[in-house]
Amino acid sequence: MILSERLKRIAEKVKYSTVCDIGADHGYLLIYLAQKGKLTKGAACDVNPGPLSRAEENIKKEQLEKIIETKLGDGLSPIVGELFESCVIAGMGGKLITDILSAEIKTAKKFKQVLLSPQRDCDEVRRFLCSEGFDIIDEDIVFDSGKCYNIIDCRVGEGSSASQYTTEADFMFGKRLIEKRHEGLKIYLENEIDKVEKILKKHDSEKMGTYLNQCREVYQWL
Repeated sequence: MILSERLKRIAEKVKYSTVCDIGADHGYLLIYLAQKGKLTKGAACDVNPGPLSRAEENIKKEQLEKIIETKLGDGLSPIVGELFESCVIAGMGGKLITDILSAEIKTAKKFKQVLLSPQRDCDEVRRFLCSEGFDIIDEDIVFDSGKCYNIIDCRVGEGSSASQYTTEADFMFGKRLIEKRHEGLKIYLENEIDKVEKILKKHDSEKMGTYLNQCREVYQWL
C-alpha cells in the first residue's frame, strides 16, 4: 500500500497497535499499518456510506477483515464502549475535529494517543485541546501535493501543555514547532508572509497587518 506523504507521516507517528481512524475514507491508513505489522485491531469509521464501502472493498482485497472492521456513524460514536489505544482524525477542518472530540469527550480522553491533522483552523484545535486538558506532546508539518498539513500528537495526563501554550503565537503556529525551529514551519511562514504582503498592497486591513507582524516575529526567531 502506497500512502500520500501526509498519511505516511501520520502512520509513522502511530504508537499503539489498536487504532480507530475517524473519517477513514478509503481505509488506506489502517491497511498500511496492518501490512507493516503495526496493527492488531483497527476500526475504519466514516459518516458517509460511500467512502466506507470503498474502504471495506480495499480491506477485503487485502484480506484484512479479521484485523480491520468498518463502522458507519458520526465521529467517535461508532466506537463508544470499545477499547482503542490510538485515534486518528485527519483530513477535515479544525472546527469539525473539535466538534467530534467534544461530542464524545469522555471517549476521547480514554485514548492513549490522539493524532489530529486539521486542514485549517489549527489554532482553534490547539486552544480546544489545552482547554480540555489534553497535552500536546509533539507537532509536525508535512507538505503534500503543494499543500501544508499540520499533525498534532496529543493525549491526556502526560505533560502540562495547558500551561505551556500561553501566547498567541503558541496557538497560531504551534509551540512545539517553534521550539524545534521546525523547517516546515519556516517554509510555511515564508509563504504566509508573501501572501499577506500581497493582500495588504491591495486591501488595508488591521487584522491582516497584525497577523503579518506575528508571522514575521516568529520567522525571525526561527
